[in-house]
Amino acid sequence: MFTQPAQRKMNFLSFLRISRLLIPLCLASTGYAQIQTTDPLFTRIPLATLIPEASKLSMDSLEVTPGRITPKVAVLLHTSYERADYKKGWNIACFSIPQIQASYASEVKTIVCINEERSVVGTYYNGSVGYKLNWNVHILTWPEGRLIFKGSMSGNDPPFILYRATGSSPVYGSEPRGDFFKTIREITDTPVPVFADVGDAGIVTFSTDGKFLTSASEDRNKTIVLWDVATWKEVRTLTAHKNTIDGITFSPNGKLLTLGMSVDTIKLWDIATGKEVRTLQAWAHSWAFSPDGKLLASGDAYYGIKLWDVTTGKEIRMIKVQGYNQRYAINSITFSPDGKLLALGGEDGAIRLCDVTTGKELWQLVETSSSVKSVAFSPNGKLLASGRGDATIRLIDVATRKEVRVLKWHTDSVNSVAFSPDGKLLASGSSEGTIRLWDLASQEH
Repeated sequence: MFTQPAQRKMNFLSFLRISRLLIPLCLASTGYAQIQTTDPLFTRIPLATLIPEASKLSMDSLEVTPGRITPKVAVLLHTSYERADYKKGWNIACFSIPQIQASYASEVKTIVCINEERSVVGTYYNGSVGYKLNWNVHILTWPEGRLIFKGSMSGNDPPFILYRATGSSPVYGSEPRGDFFKTIREITDTPVPVFADVGDAGIVTFSTDGKFLTSASEDRNKTIVLWDVATWKEVRTLTAHKNTIDGITFSPNGKLLTLGMSVDTIKLWDIATGKEVRTLQAWAHSWAFSPDGKLLASGDAYYGIKLWDVTTGKEIRMIKVQGYNQRYAINSITFSPDGKLLALGGEDGAIRLCDVTTGKELWQLVETSSSVKSVAFSPNGKLLASGRGDATIRLIDVATRKEVRVLKWHTDSVNSVAFSPDGKLLASGSSEGTIRLWDLASQEH
């Protein structure tokens, strides 16, 4: 059973006297030399101080009394090995539950304890062992320690292809965050945004009017879920069958949804009916709608860029790209705001600009050998942003073809970039697990 925490009105010195045995243990286990606060109340005590109490519980011996989650929530994760940001033993989880996540110990009304285990799937040619991650989840009320949920969930297998040529570090499949957040939403009355559950393989996209959000994840069994942003409730589920989903794009009018599969197809779905209306034969790494929604450009894995008539589904033009081949695929495609230009970001580190009408390549710019993961035009079409595999974001003046700024803060590949409608902000998403928002005037984020 958990220990009753100090009352909020208790002054800090009284709290220290009562907790003289607990606090030193907490501080030692979390690395805090002292608690830095000017607030005399129990509002700045780190969440990690809950760990010693949670670790004493024999959670498997507790009986479940079904109940609802009361915000706010602390998520603790235990492993018997070191992995990425987790040390051996108990940790504060490296992900949050939006809307209901606690910042300090005094806010906590519910504790989620995750005991993570790993199972061997296989061994790679370089000696690395592939593991699948399994979570045993217990959800308890605080400070009573009443168990309101327990269950098990498993993530995906690790990737079949290992691109590292050397080394023997463990390779892990994705965490089962999809099932985890689905469970959280089912037993809480506070809407939890769906983007919390996309996991390592997740893809999310807003509709053009901002009313809907789609999510796709391997954790959700290769399905696409359409969510109402106002309520965060499921509106519709689309099934992608056995094919892995590589990306999702809304048409400009918001009526169609395109799904790129890890086979030679792009599927178009009608949002209103949830029915598949067309299939384009294109082994595409990337694709984009023209601003008027009449054209769809796809980066074919073998031939270059294909332009499609969205209404008829017919291929109307092929754009041959200089130096393009299957090894150096086109990772990102975007139309200029006026629909006259097409920007391409390649695995070879080059950015190419093509004329949509003639299909001619206008120029090619290689700033660095690091691959281009994402490209985006500013709303006025004057700037082109590129997210790079070297963790940088580079801004190019389209007219002069010169690099005007390099944004550095991410620690891993920048896989997506997008401008705000007024062009003042730039959003970037990285493999490090963060989304950053940049003020382009001040370069702050």
